[in-house]
Amino acid sequence: MPVRRIVLTKTDRPSAGYIERLFYNALAANLRQGRITVSLNSRILTLPEAERLVRKARQNGWICDSPA
Repeated sequence: MPVRRIVLTKTDRPSAGYIERLFYNALAANLRQGRITVSLNSRILTLPEAERLVRKARQNGWICDSPA
């Protein structure tokens, strides 16, 4: 059976998994709608923490900038 190889290039940009991207998109949508009821590790995120997470996700390209 032939085995295929994939060449992965090294990037300096961090990556996020599928579940992380879902979390960031949901968090951004909640912030746009004025709600923040996200629990992370058994504690509720504050507004500045949520904004910081969304800002970081946008900078890394994990979520799009246009509102849905």
